[in-house]
Amino acid sequence: MFPDLIYRLRAIFRRNQMEAELDEEVRFHFENQVKANRREGMSRREATRRARLSFGGVEEVKEECRDARGVSFLETTFLDLRYAVRSLCQNPGFTAVVVVSLALGIGANTAVFSVVNAILLRPLPYEDPERIVLIQSTDTQSGQLRSRPAADYQAFEEENQVFERIAYWINTDFIVKNDGGAQLIDGQTVSASLFSVLGVQPMLGRNFLPEDANDPAAPAVILSYRLWERLFEKDPNAIGKNLRINLENATVVGVMPPGFFFANEKALIWVAGRIGPGPYIREATARLKPGVSIEQAQVAMETLAARRAQEYPETSGDLGVKISPLHDASFTGAPLRERLFIFSCAVGFVLLIACANVAGLLLVRSSSRRKEMATRLALGAGRWRLVRQLLTESTLLAMAGGALGVALAYGGLKVLLAFNPDNHQFGGRFFPRMNEAGIDGEVLGYALLISLLTGLVAGIAPAFKGSKHNLSEASRGTTPDSGQQRSSSLLVVAQVALALVLLIGAGLMINSFVRLQSVDVGFNPDDVLTFRLNLRQREWANHPESFGEAGQYNGKSRLTDYYQQVLERVRAVPGVESAAGIGFLPLSHRTSNSFVGVDGRPPTPMKGVEGLEMLVRHNRVMGDFFQTLGIPLLRGRDFTSQDSAEAQGVVIISEGMARRYWPDQDPIGRQLVLQRRGAAAGRPLQVVGVVGDIHQWNLQ
Repeated sequence: MFPDLIYRLRAIFRRNQMEAELDEEVRFHFENQVKANRREGMSRREATRRARLSFGGVEEVKEECRDARGVSFLETTFLDLRYAVRSLCQNPGFTAVVVVSLALGIGANTAVFSVVNAILLRPLPYEDPERIVLIQSTDTQSGQLRSRPAADYQAFEEENQVFERIAYWINTDFIVKNDGGAQLIDGQTVSASLFSVLGVQPMLGRNFLPEDANDPAAPAVILSYRLWERLFEKDPNAIGKNLRINLENATVVGVMPPGFFFANEKALIWVAGRIGPGPYIREATARLKPGVSIEQAQVAMETLAARRAQEYPETSGDLGVKISPLHDASFTGAPLRERLFIFSCAVGFVLLIACANVAGLLLVRSSSRRKEMATRLALGAGRWRLVRQLLTESTLLAMAGGALGVALAYGGLKVLLAFNPDNHQFGGRFFPRMNEAGIDGEVLGYALLISLLTGLVAGIAPAFKGSKHNLSEASRGTTPDSGQQRSSSLLVVAQVALALVLLIGAGLMINSFVRLQSVDVGFNPDDVLTFRLNLRQREWANHPESFGEAGQYNGKSRLTDYYQQVLERVRAVPGVESAAGIGFLPLSHRTSNSFVGVDGRPPTPMKGVEGLEMLVRHNRVMGDFFQTLGIPLLRGRDFTSQDSAEAQGVVIISEGMARRYWPDQDPIGRQLVLQRRGAAAGRPLQVVGVVGDIHQWNLQ
């Protein structure tokens, strides 16, 4: 095979030398035949005549030799390419229009494929990722995701027979202090087995050990590459150094490689700790034992979940379990698949429109080449030979468009990365793992493949129409016949149809975007500044001296006094009209949820749309909150400086809650009770006011 390839390459790049060798070879065989005839007693003239009769035409023999060795196909392909280049260079305007049209379609598809490849197709950057699963807790009735006590996951880890290890985590933030001062850093409290489950190793230092989770006084921490760079300026001697984490001494034991993240792209630090029985956890991750399937793991975990439900009906009685591959559960959820499907369809229509445009241009161009095609047919060229020539030209145009499209895709990716907003989902981004998208070998291979297909799709119809001529047409004008007119009309119809689909889809998406932008969120965000103030009560109690002036406010009630003094100082800042505090900002995708009981009824789960449990979202506020955000007070009164959840037990509700629980009645003076899942019901709270509805979770 290899010698044949060399021979064929020589036939292309050393054509004259190969032709000379072929002439010599044919002459050698002819002379041998003449000599054989002379040995049979023929004269020289007769021997030569008989040799020519048996040998056939010399040129025909040469052509057969070229075909037998594959030289003819390569040679004619090379000649077709050379002719196509010359022909297209003679029409620079036509060539530029076609190349740019195809570059837009191919570039858009290449950019989107690079995103799809990074998010959906590329395996997770962990060891044997197909064996890593996500364990999620679900409501046994609705199937919705729920949180379950951390003690359940600890029991799963101890009693299961299908996983090598189970790890769980809680997204949190930490007060990290070193010589550069204190910073509030997003991170995760993780079980010591997390990185072992993932099969990843730190770039520097070591992994967590089981004993690291049992020393809360001096926890072990692993830093991300970015935090290591920020705090220690990439000092390799950072391993073993101390940090102050939430006012406790912590030891740096490792640094993860650049780009690593798990469950939250914002996490910059991982703290080993045994998560106690108090917190509720929604999901955990585990590594399957060799030979165990996901179906087997599902059955085994359902058995353990049923056992926990029987033993602890109050906290786990209505909880099931769901096992999913980590990649599918994390990155190919329905919302994400829908987003990528919309993007892929949109750019697919763009490419189809480009193909229709190019096909129309090629069809028009073939009309001006009718004499050329008819003449070539008259000189002996077969129709398939002309089709191949025309397809070579369309493919060459598509390859040029693909090369330009890759450059456009490179720039387009930078735009997509710049507009990839946070959304607090798994991965923390609108498109998780999108930062891994780039122009690599796989993307270049896709661009090459789609360019070849585009050249064939755009050129197949014009090629067959352009090769359908006869000798009598050589003397005619260039007016298209009825068949070409029908083809042009069909292409125009296809272009209009595809463009309408794309425009309708774009119009609907723009309409949705405009509607989201025009949503009345219920408050006025103009000229409102926000900041986070994180004072941890446990650390405060253990180290009051570390909080400076705030250290004297140890205790929950006195903590409220401290916040009140902060608000008073903020109000004194020049230019500040009002100031307030809130637990979770509106549109932050965060809130507190509780069951509610009204007018003496105990809190019970209500069934809403599709039978799902309805919980009340609530927030703690301080200061002039409704005034600061411009939320209208519809009924009753606002909070006063004497009001406090601990002292007076008063609440202000939204207009929507008033309609739900007290339709056509005055809610002022009524009482309600809030109860978190798995906790005791709180004391009665009196409604003192009603305010307008706001969007707390998102614009939808």
